[in-house]
Amino acid sequence: MEIVIEFVVKNILKSADFYTKYLEFEIEYTEYEPISWMQLKKDNKEIYLDLRKADYRYELGVYDEDKNMILITKPTDN
Repeated sequence: MEIVIEFVVKNILKSADFYTKYLEFEIEYTEYEPISWMQLKKDNKEIYLDLRKADYRYELGVYDEDKNMILITKPTDN
């Protein structure tokens, strides 16, 4: 299963630094000059909660290397 999650950020270079430095993502592709879009990649980990829409947010749950559950959420527009 391939999962695509898009984020709108205030500072793309600062965000890219965070995702590559702390979460070990790789920058796979960038677009435009100055950069205003990029694609990051990382091997998909074991999922315990498929991407779903809950009350006022989207949720996705993955396990880290120690089997800790990580819940990723993003508020919806309404």
